[in-house]
Amino acid sequence: MSPRKKFRRRYVVFESFTGEGGKEVLEKIVAICREAGMEEPRPRLIYFDLATSRGLVRCGHKQVDLIKKKIRSDRIRILGVSGTIRAAKRKFLSSSPAS
Repeated sequence: MSPRKKFRRRYVVFESFTGEGGKEVLEKIVAICREAGMEEPRPRLIYFDLATSRGLVRCGHKQVDLIKKKIRSDRIRILGVSGTIRAAKRKFLSSSPAS
């Protein structure tokens, strides 16, 4: 067996102010990672709500800082980062206030 490090998944919650859908935002994130030479693991769109323009992208733990830094220039706001989908939805995507 080769000693290969497994990447840790992170879930980035974002809000888009551009009127674009989730696929367009994902394409921007993938382009940012490709530009920096970080293609593995490839970011994936997990969830996107057209009504609120909020979505959830899965990426690697090493890609989070790069994504957060580069996305700020666009009209996309990062709401937060979590280690699980459940926590990301509970903290950042729920419509009811957190208790």
